[in-house]
Formats: sequence, structure tokens, C-alpha cells
Amino acid sequence: MLGVRSSKPLSENQPALRERLDRFFSQWQSHGEAVSGRWRILDGRFLVVLREPEGAEVSGCSIDTMVGEVKQLERELDTRLWTPAGSSTATRKEPWSP
Repeated sequence: MLGVRSSKPLSENQPALRERLDRFFSQWQSHGEAVSGRWRILDGRFLVVLREPEGAEVSGCSIDTMVGEVKQLERELDTRLWTPAGSSTATRKEPWSP
């Protein structure tokens, strides 16, 4: 799981965000095998990316590809996305929705 904080508010309804991430997840691969994953915006500031267990395992290259996608989003949305200090995972009681 990757979670990054935005310097500006985010919404799952932003066309640039939705289109780029949906396209990325439809093509994400690791060693030629499809990686199944999802994304969600939490609290209007956090972009969380999650790899689903039924997809291929992620490796260095597939993680690098995902990070590159986040950096491209940062430019397109004119925001700064970074990992909050001291955080490595996030927990949330409500279920993820597709």
C-alpha cells in the first residue's frame, strides 16, 4: 500500500485524477503479469493505492512505475504529493469501494 498526502484538496470526482489512475490500474504489470489494485481518496487529502491479493506480486519495477504515475499526477493536478513523516500504513474502518 502507498499513501501520499496532497498539498491541495483531492476528490475522487476529479476527471484528471480518475482517468489517470483508472488507466494506470487497467495496465499495471509486474514481470508481464497483471497487478490488481485500487485507489481511494481519504479525508480529501490522502491518495491511497492498494495492491489486491489476487493480482501479481509487485516488484521494484512495478513499484517504480506506480511512483512515476503519482509524480505525473502531481504535475497534472498542480499539487505536491508526499508521504507523511512516520507513516507507512493506514487503517480505516469503512470498507473500500471499487
